[in-house]
Amino acid sequence: MKNIFTKLKRKLKSIPGKRGKRKGLSRFSIFSSSRNILNRKGRFQSGIKNMLSILLILLVIGSIIAWLSVTIYKVVSVDFEPDYRDKYVEKSQEWRGEGRLNILLVGLDRRESEYAFCDALIVIMIDPFDRSIGIFDINPDTLIYLQKYNKNIKLRNLYNFGILESEEIPVELLLEGVEDLISIKISRYVVVDEEGIMRIADTLGGVYVSNTSDLSDKDISDNGKNFSLGKGNFRLGGQDLLNFLRADDDGVESKFLRQIAGTEGLFKRSVSYSAILRLPNFWSLLSQEIRTNLSKKEIMRLGIMFGQYKDLKTAFMSIEAAEIREGESGLTVLPIFDELDQDIQRVFIDNRVGKEQARVEIFNSTNIRGLGNFRTRWLKNIGIDVIRVGDASPTLAKTTIYTREGGEYPNTIEAIDKSFDEEIEVLEGELPNFVCTGDVIVVLGANVED
Repeated sequence: MKNIFTKLKRKLKSIPGKRGKRKGLSRFSIFSSSRNILNRKGRFQSGIKNMLSILLILLVIGSIIAWLSVTIYKVVSVDFEPDYRDKYVEKSQEWRGEGRLNILLVGLDRRESEYAFCDALIVIMIDPFDRSIGIFDINPDTLIYLQKYNKNIKLRNLYNFGILESEEIPVELLLEGVEDLISIKISRYVVVDEEGIMRIADTLGGVYVSNTSDLSDKDISDNGKNFSLGKGNFRLGGQDLLNFLRADDDGVESKFLRQIAGTEGLFKRSVSYSAILRLPNFWSLLSQEIRTNLSKKEIMRLGIMFGQYKDLKTAFMSIEAAEIREGESGLTVLPIFDELDQDIQRVFIDNRVGKEQARVEIFNSTNIRGLGNFRTRWLKNIGIDVIRVGDASPTLAKTTIYTREGGEYPNTIEAIDKSFDEEIEVLEGELPNFVCTGDVIVVLGANVED
């Protein structure tokens, strides 16, 4: 009987426990289901967010690809003013960033429609080896001798003279005149007028310049108001930038400094992030506003160089380098070459040549008087040490470079070669049949006469 009651008691005790267990299981099931629903809802929302993020990323990538496509199309399809492209520059002569490049920048003043005067002449030197850029400003009122026409003429008037003489590419006369003045080889040119400068500056969103002195010019007015600018750093739009470059009330040297500052500002602005975003419009405008013999590939390489340069060398034709005369045609500047060459060398000396420290001798084997001294100036202005100039005989058929030690002065020999127009023969480890003491001996030959 005890066992029966004990079993019955256990059964009765187990009933509430089972009910409680069931209730507990039921509650657990409800909570578990709720959590599952919430988890599924969270995963759904998270999936939507991920999809939106992916769509946004794809949209950004698509926009970049579209922008790049438009930009590449603009670069490929746009061409420069064909009348001023040098048709004789062969592909083998294209600048690929392997050596120095000198560019003549010509700023034209077209205020009188029938004439185009040169208001700014700047030589830009690009040196990819030490990643430096040089800017040299030349006085456009300088008088030069134009050998082709046997005429003395101001650089300011030379471009227009080329047009009147029906030159195929008028700016090439100007390039030759500047070369003869500064004895630096220049192979490229860029021509832009006042309207072009204003449009380029406006397209870039303005150009940053630093003004070192209070500036006021009563001869330049905008809507009847004289142009003035205080000291400080400014972002100038097209018209203000042009006025900044043209003002000359405070003297020609101050004007040169402003032109150098404006040129540097254009370089920096052209490779800024804002310019990159405007690249399709900027590239198209550039092709309309400049006339040049630079190829599109060369311009792109220059853009990369402008964005990476480490050193900026600047100089201008100082007052000490000129005798200034005033006449009926205005001021005329006569160069004093010893002083001028000191200004030139601040920009154009080649450090690679200087490091080799080669002692160079030049001998003239032709019947052209003064040719040795003429060539000497071209070499000294890039830093070559010419220790002696003399005559030699007999006449060589071709200009020849002799070196005592083969391969010891490669940069000096290359610099001499690029400074001369004629074809040059290089004989390493050989000497001419006359007494000489230099490390590199240059004998000018008959082919220079051409």
